Amino acid sequence: QEILMTSGYIYQQELGLNLNYYKDLNAHYEPWYRQYNASSKMIIDGDRYDFVNNNDDRRTVLHMIDQRLCELGKLDKETYDRLCKDQDA
Repeated sequence: QEILMTSGYIYQQELGLNLNYYKDLNAHYEPWYRQYNASSKMIIDGDRYDFVNNNDDRRTVLHMIDQRLCELGKLDKETYDRLCKDQDA
């Protein structure tokens, strides 16, 4: 077994079992994502932005999400501006 600690939580993984699980999950996810059209989608590069452990990256990603919601008309300009101000503080 391998013990991983992330964000204050301890996870135990059976080596090999989780790798196969994630390979299978990824193999099914990509076709599902390509076909999904019930709502807008947004890709956030988890390799580029460490939004779990890095506050600057987290703010950047939240700003990207707010921006996209504004573009989609799901967030009004006043609320968007307030959120941006709060995130930069």
